Amino acid sequence: QVRYRVTAPFHRTASGSTAGRGQQRVVLAAAPRSTGRVERPDGTPHTNALVALVPAAVGRRAVSPLTLAAGPEQAAAVVATDAVGAFQLPWPDDASYDLIATAPGFAPRVVPFVRAATHAGTDLRLVLRLGARIDGDVVRADGTAVPQLRVQAFVPPPARPDPAGAQQRPFGPHA
Repeated sequence: QVRYRVTAPFHRTASGSTAGRGQQRVVLAAAPRSTGRVERPDGTPHTNALVALVPAAVGRRAVSPLTLAAGPEQAAAVVATDAVGAFQLPWPDDASYDLIATAPGFAPRVVPFVRAATHAGTDLRLVLRLGARIDGDVVRADGTAVPQLRVQAFVPPPARPDPAGAQQRPFGPHA
């Protein structure tokens, strides 16, 4: 008797054992799917937004509409939304992924560390926020371009006003 396990992308894993000689027929069921809708901030559907499952190790780093459209190899699965903003995203396996919806002009919407076991079959509503954009040229003092340049933008958290009459206390072990 030989035990086996059969895996294939976008299918459920099958396992079993053979009882003897001869051919064994293994039928792989289709993978579970997550469905949902991508919307603009005003609630209207977003057509042609990209929805992707990206390995959590890659996750939120360097994921944009351009990188997903031009090089979806970093994503485990990528689909585009239809005319009503709907998507059906097949799960490639049981690993943990970041689910990311993105579109030009909008900030990516990230749902971190999702798994097929908990999110497949659920109807997700992903609302995109307007994104920020930085335009310009970066040059040396002599006007020549800087090769292999990386620009990062950071948004500081909003300031929290002190409630009226709150006392300031020093932070630390001697406070």
